[in-house]
Amino acid sequence: MLRFQHTEYLLALAALPVLVLLYFIVIRWKKKTIKKIGDERLVKEMIKNYSPQRFAVKFLLIITAFASTAFALANLRSPKGSEKVSRNGIDVMIALDVSKSMLAQDIKPTRLDRAKQAIGKLIDKLNNDRIGIVVFAGKAYLQMPLTGDHGAAKMYLSSATPDIVPTQGTVIGEALKMCYASFNTKEKKYKSVILISDGEDHDEEATKIAGQIAAEGVMINTVGIGSAEGSEIIDAATNEAKKDNEGNIVITKLNEAGLQAIAEKGNGIYQLYNNSDDVVAKLDAQLSSMDQRTVTEDSLVNYESFFQYFLLLSLLLLIIESFISERISISKVKRIAVNKVAFLPFVFCILPFFSVAQDDKNINKKGNDAYNKKEFDKKLKNGKYILVFIASWCPDCSFIKPHLPEIEQEFKDYTFISVDRDENTELAQELNIFGIPSFVIFRDGQEIGRLVNKDRKTKEEVENFITNTIN
Repeated sequence: MLRFQHTEYLLALAALPVLVLLYFIVIRWKKKTIKKIGDERLVKEMIKNYSPQRFAVKFLLIITAFASTAFALANLRSPKGSEKVSRNGIDVMIALDVSKSMLAQDIKPTRLDRAKQAIGKLIDKLNNDRIGIVVFAGKAYLQMPLTGDHGAAKMYLSSATPDIVPTQGTVIGEALKMCYASFNTKEKKYKSVILISDGEDHDEEATKIAGQIAAEGVMINTVGIGSAEGSEIIDAATNEAKKDNEGNIVITKLNEAGLQAIAEKGNGIYQLYNNSDDVVAKLDAQLSSMDQRTVTEDSLVNYESFFQYFLLLSLLLLIIESFISERISISKVKRIAVNKVAFLPFVFCILPFFSVAQDDKNINKKGNDAYNKKEFDKKLKNGKYILVFIASWCPDCSFIKPHLPEIEQEFKDYTFISVDRDENTELAQELNIFGIPSFVIFRDGQEIGRLVNKDRKTKEEVENFITNTIN
């Protein structure tokens, strides 16, 4: 099936009616000007070498080239082939508590931050498994259905905040039901739920629901995050501790007993969060012990792109247009010279497209062959490094790029390494780079700071980040 890769460029076609309107405005203006100059017959005799028909042809050629260029940039393509890929795995639904109690800081920086960190590491372990995400507070929402796209899972995970569930509470039972509904209910195995929560104020039906779901072949594992002593909840808007209606500071505590009961009924294990590596290792071992099914699916091999045909048509039309003059008697040599000069800006605009409009998979494969996590770990083991993640198409990257030499000069003790995010998708996913331009600082193999988001960054912001991190 033919599809455009970059449909946003097709919006340029909306300019065509405007260009046509401008054409008719120019024609009308020319006619009025002729009448204003003097005797109409005399003026026509003076400009008899001018051809309105040629002007119309030139205009038609230009707007057709414009439309063809838009199609080229959108990159019409079709799947070139596919192959059958078999994998052994299970289906894993992750139920993440995003209630405001998860903003407590008894586990630094917050319970939610550490929970997301652990889930991210777990996703890296579940290479052959399908993953889905349910977020819940006072209501439960299916944030991402089961998928083998682990990169997408991490992107959805990064956006999980208390703001996406406006109703407060901890409806664990409802979250478990939604997880179960996301599975293939015809199967009695190959399914697991991982529930991460502080368990506070959860509904009493949760344990009963866990037993019912377990009877349908779903293993439920729970992770308790928080402390028995509890902690206050800092309101991000006011930077003050949250208070109840009577003005008392709210203390949120881990309900470990409730989460243990759910895991027991769900034929799974309960873990108290100490550090992410221990939690991930135990969960991975637990999931690996389950029966796994073999799934055969189509995997896309490559795409065949057709942008070059549209681009060739644009060039051909513009070359033809350059040889057509509105005046019949104009010197051929002069005409060609003038039009060639006018044609140069267009050439400079489209030349970069030749270097970047390649098949996505081929580019990524090339980049991944050149850079991978192991190579970077080895390179970064000794010394001071700053990784700069950019992309050729990114306007915010182009904004900061001219300032990078000055920034490098200011921090001479550190070696700057530029990494194209699109050519190194696996590395970017492993380092949780979901926005560009981004900066990650390493010292003797250990990450000591990161400035990773989708915002435009000024030279001053980058310099302040590096200074505050290394000092």
